[in-house]
Amino acid sequence: MTLELLNQRKCAYYEPTQNQMGYMTTHIDQVGHAFLNFAQHINAPVIDIGAAYGHIVLEAASRKINIIANDLDPRHLDIISQRANEQQLPYITPLLGKFPEQLQIQPNSLGAVLICRVLHFFPPNDWIEAARTLYQWLMPGGKLFMTNESPYFGTMRKFIPVYLERKRRGHPWPGMMTGMEHFDDTRKKDVNSVINLLSVTETQAVLEDVGFHIERIEYLDRKGMYPEDALYDGRETVGVIAVKI
Repeated sequence: MTLELLNQRKCAYYEPTQNQMGYMTTHIDQVGHAFLNFAQHINAPVIDIGAAYGHIVLEAASRKINIIANDLDPRHLDIISQRANEQQLPYITPLLGKFPEQLQIQPNSLGAVLICRVLHFFPPNDWIEAARTLYQWLMPGGKLFMTNESPYFGTMRKFIPVYLERKRRGHPWPGMMTGMEHFDDTRKKDVNSVINLLSVTETQAVLEDVGFHIERIEYLDRKGMYPEDALYDGRETVGVIAVKI
């Protein structure tokens, strides 16, 4: 997809990714702003994992924050480079590769990690390993800024009764889906068939188990930031800020 075609498909809320990994949001939420504010006041490398078209990367570069822009699709990184102006480009380091296995990042080397709308595509064991890897990469005092879609998501509302019944029965990963039957038809073309939706409680349990201290975790109301079909009841997304002690 060229930059011109992407701009044609862009809506007020979303830009579809080129690899069926959902969408990049066109608004910066409170987790993104917290990342930018924190990154602006530390002297350490920061990274945006799954940066897509670089909405936050470009804002970071505008603030003269040196930021690593990671994505597994080279087309996304190319578009970041096309969208960046001459003042922004020197602050952006592209890093192509699939997180975590293709990224060569030293332990205790990062001051902050932003990873938005990525881990809900990870099955359980990969989710745990990803959280463990993020903890290892961060330096002591470094922070993780993360968002993932919750089970209470509008375009997957048909899945909510399934999730709640699994949770009632004690399923360890009640938000795991491996098919498309619970998606609204209008969104199936833009998403992967493997989705793993975690609640606030479930997200916190995994992160604390690998060593993170939770500074803030909450459901994020996406009204005004997501299209109407994605909204449910104000619990659409789980937002997290966690610290490596």
